This record gives sequence, C-alpha cells and structure tokens, in this order.
Amino acid sequence: MVASGQIKELRCFYDTRRRIFYSVVELGKEVCGFPQTVHGGLTAALVDETAGGLAVALWRAGDLGFRPPAYTARLEVDYKRKIPNGQIILIATEVEQLADRKVRTGERRRAVAKGATGFDCAVCA
Repeated sequence: MVASGQIKELRCFYDTRRRIFYSVVELGKEVCGFPQTVHGGLTAALVDETAGGLAVALWRAGDLGFRPPAYTARLEVDYKRKIPNGQIILIATEVEQLADRKVRTGERRRAVAKGATGFDCAVCA
C-alpha cells in the first residue's frame, strides 16, 4: 500500500477542564486545490472532523445530554488566508452553546509553519 501524501499525521487531544478539543494535522504536499495551497474543502473537512471529536469527547464525559450519532447541520468557513501545503495545522474547537440536541461550536484554526509563529487562516461560525 502506498501512502497518498495528503495527511501525514493526525493527533487529537481533549482538555477536559476547558472543554476544548484540538486536532493537530501534518499535511503533505498533495493537498492542493490551487498550486501550493491547501484545498478549501479539506480545510472545511478538518474543521468538521474536529467538531465531531468534541461532540464525542463531551458525550464520553457525560456532558453532551444526548447520545451520538450527531450530524453537522451547518458549517460556515470564512477563509482569511491561503494555507501553504506541507504545513502543520492546529484546529481548536470549543462549545459556544449547548441546548437540547444542538451543540454550537466555535473553531479557531491556526496554521503553523515549522519553526515560525502561527497565523489565522480561517474563522468558522
């Protein structure tokens, strides 16, 4: 089996005290929608997957109030900057509102180049 070179590594972490779920993704070079730029659909999929991870973490902690499965009803992404391929991406999501079967989350997405400081590249609502 040959690796595709799209996602090299994906690690997830949950901060139980702050109720924040993190995904750290090392992207390969073959993730482009535009030359040397991460495809926006992949960006949205990574944000959605992180929100799903938060829902599972909340459920396991007994804080969700209902049993999965849960589905994304709305995902809105405002792209602020291009993300160069081959980067390490940090996505953090937390609960903004929890009512009945609705969990409203807020994502903060940050791309971090190796050895450089981060920069905001997408904001989700």
